[in-house]
Amino acid sequence: MRDESGRIIYIGKAAILQKRVRSYFVDSRKFNDKTLSLVSEVYSADYIVTDTEAEALILESRLIKQYMPKYNMLLKDDKTYPYIKVSVNDKLPGVEITREKVRDSNLYFGPFTDVKLLRKTIKYLKSRFRLRGCNYVFPGAHEFKHCLYRKIGICDAPCIGRVSREEYNKRVGNLCMVLRGKSAQLLKIMYSEMKSASAALDYEKAAYVRDCINAVKTVIGPSRTYYERSFYPSFSEKENEYMKKILGIKGDVNVIEAFDASFSLGRHAVGSMVRFVKGGPDKNSYRRFIISDVNSKDDFSMIKEMVFRRYKRLLEEHKKLPDLIMVDGGKIQLDYAMRSLGSLRLNQIPVMALAKRFEEIYLPGRKLPLRIPKDSPVLKFFQRIRDEAHRCAIGYQRRISGKTMFSSLLRRIKGVGPIRQEKLLNSFKTLNGISKADPAEIARKLSVGRETAAKIQEDIKNLRLKT
Repeated sequence: MRDESGRIIYIGKAAILQKRVRSYFVDSRKFNDKTLSLVSEVYSADYIVTDTEAEALILESRLIKQYMPKYNMLLKDDKTYPYIKVSVNDKLPGVEITREKVRDSNLYFGPFTDVKLLRKTIKYLKSRFRLRGCNYVFPGAHEFKHCLYRKIGICDAPCIGRVSREEYNKRVGNLCMVLRGKSAQLLKIMYSEMKSASAALDYEKAAYVRDCINAVKTVIGPSRTYYERSFYPSFSEKENEYMKKILGIKGDVNVIEAFDASFSLGRHAVGSMVRFVKGGPDKNSYRRFIISDVNSKDDFSMIKEMVFRRYKRLLEEHKKLPDLIMVDGGKIQLDYAMRSLGSLRLNQIPVMALAKRFEEIYLPGRKLPLRIPKDSPVLKFFQRIRDEAHRCAIGYQRRISGKTMFSSLLRRIKGVGPIRQEKLLNSFKTLNGISKADPAEIARKLSVGRETAAKIQEDIKNLRLKT
């Protein structure tokens, strides 16, 4: 649900959408204060269709964490669904369940919603591929004698060379193929095992394999399918041609760059540029701007400044220009962006503006805005890019505002100058973080004695109470 400005204020899920929406517009006497306030602010609503309830659960969690809507009380914390982590960075990769997806070169699969099934699946897969289950140490002869995994036959002891590293890594590669959804061959083997155990009257083993089959099918089935496909509907060739037709573009549209501006109470005027390549965000190419040359409330000139700075730099560095430029706003924002491109002699780059209120598209040389169906994948795609630029700008504005407030408060503390302010900000992030820190850690970060650090910390605690 969005308010009149287009900002997302509530995210929910429903098995039957019609009933869920209708429930908000019945007898208001049944509502609590929060729901009454929500309904009074709702201006429009969007929806995304998922294939399963598990997908809806994961999607709801992702969107709430991304947009932090004011009327969503739950899922704003750090609770996350589990992933399967394959630690390919290790010399002997291991497999584990984790709730933290880190930006490293390890492989992550998920997220998954059923932890019990996930544990059962991992246990079976590690046994099936005979992968290590230890904490990755190279034991001596004495420790190896007591290795339980080796004794019960679920690990071939690559740590002492019983299996070559090449063979072990090949097994890890096969496991990753299964986790990517290519599990048909494994399931075929498992069915054969179950039938053989049943024929040998080993019903306990047959039941175990049967449960593992169900676990693999349940966990690696729909959850993996959702994770591997695009978050928003991908374009068909027909839709791609439709997009180029309405924008008047003849060539391919592989690289799109979008701009948005943000300011707070006339201060901290900032902006962002996000870059999408072949339908997906290229986050390493995102750029953030501190606006310097214009009144911070004039978002038209803010757009003009950002567009000029961005493409002047690309020209100077002889880097590839985008196939399409998008700005958040209407006709005036579009005109200002075109002025910057004109001054750089880049009028050949297609430009568009997407206005929030009615989701209208403004194009150069066209007096009236263009409206396309609200459920069009093309419009959804443009909205995704626009919303990502907005999220990036708002996040940067809050970060700048937070730093300024943090520094202004620390200026009141005797013995904390600009250099120490920066060190405290980078190390502890918040006043609460400083208050809870070990004085020895503060002393080390500021290169001062422990008594001085303790005095600074005490002053900050007193400052927090006053503010």
